[in-house]
Amino acid sequence: MLLKNLWCGKMSLRGCVAAAAVSGMLLLAACGGDSGANAPSDKGTSDSEDIQSSSSSQKRSSSSKKTVSSSSSEKAKSSSSSKGKAKSSSSNQSSSSNEDNEIDGDRCWDMPKEAYLNPEIDYGSMTDSRDGQIYRTVKIGNQVWMAENLNYADSIKTPSLLERSWCYNNNAENCAVVGRLYTWTAAIDSVKLATDADNPQNCGNGKRCSLPDTVQGICPDGWHLPTYSEWYTLFTEVGGKSTAGMILMSQTGWKKNGNGTDDVGFSALPAGRRHYGDFFHNEGYFKSDGDYADFWTSTVGFSYSTDGLSYFAYDMGLNYEYGTAGLYNVSMNYGFSVRCLKDGTSSSNQSSSSSGKNGDGWSWDMPKDAYLNPEIDYGSMTDSRDGQIYKTVKIGNQVWMAENLNYADSVTTPSLVGKNWCYGNKVENCDVAGRLYTWTAAIDSVALYDGGNGVVCGYGMACTLPATVQGICPNGWHLPTETEWKTLFTEVGGKSTASKILRSQTGWYESGDGTDAYGFSALPAGHGNYDNGFFGGGKETYFWSATEHGSYSVECIYLDYYGEYAFLNDYYKYNGYSVRCLKN
Repeated sequence: MLLKNLWCGKMSLRGCVAAAAVSGMLLLAACGGDSGANAPSDKGTSDSEDIQSSSSSQKRSSSSKKTVSSSSSEKAKSSSSSKGKAKSSSSNQSSSSNEDNEIDGDRCWDMPKEAYLNPEIDYGSMTDSRDGQIYRTVKIGNQVWMAENLNYADSIKTPSLLERSWCYNNNAENCAVVGRLYTWTAAIDSVKLATDADNPQNCGNGKRCSLPDTVQGICPDGWHLPTYSEWYTLFTEVGGKSTAGMILMSQTGWKKNGNGTDDVGFSALPAGRRHYGDFFHNEGYFKSDGDYADFWTSTVGFSYSTDGLSYFAYDMGLNYEYGTAGLYNVSMNYGFSVRCLKDGTSSSNQSSSSSGKNGDGWSWDMPKDAYLNPEIDYGSMTDSRDGQIYKTVKIGNQVWMAENLNYADSVTTPSLVGKNWCYGNKVENCDVAGRLYTWTAAIDSVALYDGGNGVVCGYGMACTLPATVQGICPNGWHLPTETEWKTLFTEVGGKSTASKILRSQTGWYESGDGTDAYGFSALPAGHGNYDNGFFGGGKETYFWSATEHGSYSVECIYLDYYGEYAFLNDYYKYNGYSVRCLKN
């Protein structure tokens, strides 16, 4: 099974289970890190947003081109047809202005960087005071972006860059066209962060730190490395990530028929990437010029490592085959491009007046009943152990709790001791979205053992569970199996759209609210782990099943705010997820 490379399943099984097979266009290989720490062998893009996977995006065709209206950006032009640069995917004819400058479909390095800008855009400019280099800039919505990739290389002034930045193929002339490729450790300027007198942070590959909200990194003064949310703000401004790739990519230079419309002047170039050493390559190597553009975010990703250290960060990726744009969880050791964002121009942290959402996701201030579908005729049940009342809903032949379990009596149920949390360690959050439990707690491992079966279950222990596991569910209810979750997905139309249908109508980040057509009302409760870290509130949710996959992992359900697909994959037993109970 594919191990989810979000924090929920992020820690490496360290030889206890086979390395995860990663679908998508980018196959992440195992290797060591910038810091000298050994990165985990389970590599990963998040399978919720596999890099340009066919399950989440259509290969581009001429019909996939989209033009941003002038209301989306004062830089956007009237129509993509007026540009006439993006080629139909069904055409094999070369363009004299484009393919003549390509060899075997790969982009040519002989054109100056200005040749890749959109001639119809009125660009601004800025000068990097550190080295005098001049960069074009562009305003898209409220954000002001560099319209060219960063090409800063002074490793004396900025020691973080030493042996962590490169020109493609180690050819300095290539940097003059598409800028440099940096590891994430370099991009955040780890040395500067570590020597900050007010808030020193030891950040980078194989480390763990708390980054400030705004990370200048290696960007010039007055500019910063964009966050995950700020990239998403850009996607929203140009019409959504499903078409953002086509709109942000340059009008020339991409492999085969992969050029974009560049409607807003972002002019993303296919600069390729530097891969770090792996089983087949002792040294790092360069690949995919003409195929891909990857840009670092300042947002730490989710690692598989059980040591609690960080090995992954998010990047924004574009692919010549697809019109989409995505944010992917990848190894910090990759060499990717950097685009800087002007300070004070992003609206990504502004709160929304609707749906109880804010820049971090959703509001915990709304009562749980506010997230239910008002058009559904819910039932109810009372948990006799603590008197709590839960709404219920019948979907097909199944009767589900329509709210997350919030049972916490660790005296009556010793399995809960040290194995359940409220998000952010705030009790009031449990009142909204229920508690987060480890799998050992969810199955009530103590009751399984003391019940006369002598079954020892939990993290690091595989066991033979009974066909129906009550776990910590009330009497007459049980923890759903993998098969029972699949039955639910089938009833609502299949996994490919189940996430959208099962999510609540309000509370999800960005435009991620669901239809909640059946009243399941899944909330973005996020997740927690063994060291009380909490992530994903407002953006995602996970539900345990009773189906074990060996000593360390369990089949679980994952729903996120940016897709329609409901994922059913292996996750680690020690993570903290929500519980939905199913009536016997």
